Amino acid sequence: MLLILRLLSQVRRNLSTKGLELLARNTTPPVCVSELETISCSKPLETSPKGLMSKIPLIASVLSLTLPVFAASFSLSGNYRFGTNMLVNTDLADGKKPGAGNTSSFLEQRFLLRPDVLIDERFTIKSELNFLQANNVNGANDVPPFFGTPLDSNTSQQTLQDQLIVSQLYLNWASDWGLFRFGRIPKSWGLGLLYDAGEDAFDDFKTIRDRADFQAMLGSLGLRFGFEKGAEGVINGDFDDVDTYELAIDYSNAEGSSNVGILYSRNIRSQKVGGLNSSHDVSIFAKKAWNKFQLGGEFVSISEEDRNASTGFLAQVDGTLGNFRLGYDFAYASASSNSGFKFNPNYRPFMFLFRQSLGSSPAATEFRNGRGVGSDVAGDGGAGALVNKINASYQFAGSQLTLGSDFGFASLGKKGSNGESGLGFETDVFVSHQWYENFKLQYALGLLVPGKAFGSDPKATWGFELKGALSF
Repeated sequence: MLLILRLLSQVRRNLSTKGLELLARNTTPPVCVSELETISCSKPLETSPKGLMSKIPLIASVLSLTLPVFAASFSLSGNYRFGTNMLVNTDLADGKKPGAGNTSSFLEQRFLLRPDVLIDERFTIKSELNFLQANNVNGANDVPPFFGTPLDSNTSQQTLQDQLIVSQLYLNWASDWGLFRFGRIPKSWGLGLLYDAGEDAFDDFKTIRDRADFQAMLGSLGLRFGFEKGAEGVINGDFDDVDTYELAIDYSNAEGSSNVGILYSRNIRSQKVGGLNSSHDVSIFAKKAWNKFQLGGEFVSISEEDRNASTGFLAQVDGTLGNFRLGYDFAYASASSNSGFKFNPNYRPFMFLFRQSLGSSPAATEFRNGRGVGSDVAGDGGAGALVNKINASYQFAGSQLTLGSDFGFASLGKKGSNGESGLGFETDVFVSHQWYENFKLQYALGLLVPGKAFGSDPKATWGFELKGALSF
């Protein structure tokens, strides 16, 4: 490499000298273009330059030979989504809630912009900007805002700053040994029980970590080592830190139809963060796809210090029969007296259950923030979950329209103060319209008949939503 650079430098000096001599003779030199480590020259232009102005292109071409050239390109991708809905009786009670009514309706939007800097074939700086995702100081992914939030009388400089968030920024270095990444990085694994990067335009949540990791590929086998800084308070002390050490191994066959993996992480929490102690986390997943059938499953175990171990499991089966598509989900989240497993909040099997705030306890008609699978959905101290869902859809031939339905029921793993575990039955019907390759709309109507975990006589809730996404 040093020899090449020296030869290149000598060539540039020679070309520069010849170019100046040509200037003195008032002739036109060959036009040479320099790109990184290569120089190409075309035939001389047959012109008769006269005066200083005619020599400007010649001077520029000569000077370009004496300057180093380092080029970087930019890549823009992302998506814009919008939506509106009307949800009726989410407090699951008779009559109207005083001062709030029994209907929740709002507009929302979000814009994700991913500007990437492509330096060369080895180095890339990737980033993501999140517009209008959060409307309070607690950060992104808490409560997606409705239109009007930045303009009302309660807006402050602090809340306005939350309307634009740099959610990702990291370096990709593709070396001869593997892929090295450093920065604020999206993270996904398996079926998404623990980690989900939120790549779908309709996802509200993302798993993002400040980390450094290295992934090596040995044929079809992938090895990944990672270190994360979950929290860092005082720099010269570790009494308020959260450190994660991670090892993952996965295998994917050449056709990509089979994929299995195991992940282990050691989380060292100097103090409770989010109510969690230091833990050992293990996840095992497997996915298999055939021509018209696919099967996947993931099992997760979390062993916290001074607490009972918690486990989560998700199994998914999908099949295609002509224009019909059928699927089944089974989800389980354990719960005990001092621990409970919670699914990643991006797993939202229904329109109401595990997605909207329900019941009288969480002021359901006043904000949008559902509780995920395994959480205290009914607000009575219960935990854990058992979910069964069947989904069916039909794509009309020669059309971009798909008609589908989700039906299922769920229960708590551990009863709360209401003394019941049933969360109810839900039926959702949707129409998906793929207008163009990069633009789609979805219309949905849902009905939840709640169980007695929400109280002795809960009332049904229903609603509809319209959402769209433009990707680029």
